[in-house]
Amino acid sequence: MKQLVIILLLFCACSTSEHKENFLLHIKNDWKEDQLRGRPKQVIENEYKNGKWTSILTCEYNEMGFLTRKDRIRIQSNGDIDTFLCKYEYDTINGIKTINETFNGNLQTPNQFFYNAKGLLVRDTSFERSNRYRYDTLDRLVEEIFNSMGIDVNKTVYDYYADGKIKKGEYNLGEDGFKKKSESITTDSTAIYLFFHKGDTIQKRFEQKDKLGNTIFLTNDIVWGCQTTSAYVKYYYDANNDLVKEEHVYLYDEPKIVLHDYHNDKAGNWLTKDDDDKTKLIRTITYWE
Repeated sequence: MKQLVIILLLFCACSTSEHKENFLLHIKNDWKEDQLRGRPKQVIENEYKNGKWTSILTCEYNEMGFLTRKDRIRIQSNGDIDTFLCKYEYDTINGIKTINETFNGNLQTPNQFFYNAKGLLVRDTSFERSNRYRYDTLDRLVEEIFNSMGIDVNKTVYDYYADGKIKKGEYNLGEDGFKKKSESITTDSTAIYLFFHKGDTIQKRFEQKDKLGNTIFLTNDIVWGCQTTSAYVKYYYDANNDLVKEEHVYLYDEPKIVLHDYHNDKAGNWLTKDDDDKTKLIRTITYWE
């Protein structure tokens, strides 16, 4: 009898699923993704163009800073009204994030994201999509495979160098073979992006960043047949790290300056934002205590 009890206890121990640590503790929360300071609970953002209201966006966050709900109502240029609603669910035992979307009242196929015990995204799925992610022994992303309707269609590969450079290559995996779509090389202060079509470079973009990671200078060269269009932009930030000015210079068009005017709350989050293109954003933010 004693032996039977021991066997049953061992069976129960082996049958119990392994408890996983909350994966949310290891990933960047939505406060950081949305560049919010403090501990916002709800952010309501109204947009106006030429003095007319055009949309409202409402975002709600839990106490860990992750989205629980996002909904938008927007008036299109033709007068139609679009509604969009996202509800977020987190299975912290099994490491799954689920986003349930509704567009104009129609429920879409859920988007699901699967994380391992370290908080690394290993797979995500939707209606026609099932993507896979692979990491090296240092937990750095080295490969992404994008699958559509059961067929691998795109692949992205990352290479890491001792001097801190990161090389990223994106490839098509279509019926006509393995073809490179784009390539980028990034450092803490610069980034170079190349885009390809049928083996030819059709676009080249260069970015320079400051110590906080903000883009301060950008050049963009686009090739169309025998013609190349060039442009560059300079970006300026205030002491709160908010973008306040853009200088756009084009090869064929007149230069343009875009000003951004902010008014912030005590936490440092902007409440009003005015742009030169006559777009105005007004936000109301409530915080967790």
